[in-house]
Amino acid sequence: MVSIDIIDVEKPPFVDEFYQMNVEKPIRLKQKFDVVVAFEVIEHLDNTDMLLVNAYNNLKKEGIFIISFPNLSSWLCRLELLLGYQPHILEISNKKACFGQGFLGRINNPANIPIHHIRGITTKAMKEMLEYYGFKIRKVCGYDWQFPKIFRFLPKLASVNIFISEKKGVK
Repeated sequence: MVSIDIIDVEKPPFVDEFYQMNVEKPIRLKQKFDVVVAFEVIEHLDNTDMLLVNAYNNLKKEGIFIISFPNLSSWLCRLELLLGYQPHILEISNKKACFGQGFLGRINNPANIPIHHIRGITTKAMKEMLEYYGFKIRKVCGYDWQFPKIFRFLPKLASVNIFISEKKGVK
């Protein structure tokens, strides 16, 4: 198993090779992979396109790309906007997380520590972006820790989206 991370962490014992790399810059590894996974990464990036290009370029033909992200069109973000609050997944400050978020932001992040989400992504936007970069959507799953069974079948309203896609064709 090979692992690439954007932060400096210790190599896990189950990983054969470990690299610390900037996923916002081109990455070309010698080997191609069956599966590339990016859980809760893309919302922290400025150059989101490069993450998808890197995933595509380092996958084998028909390889699988799995990506997850907080869903800007979730039921909770919709409620926050309806009530005039800043959605909790998009911060306006690097010092305090909850500016404009009201009581919902304080419930979600009681320590008021910024998580540096600089992107808000909807289910529809991710679907279009993955298809643009040469991926075929296999499955979209929704997850919400408060109501895990309900939102599994309603990804457009779930707090987190998980896309399972396949590299198609030659790009």
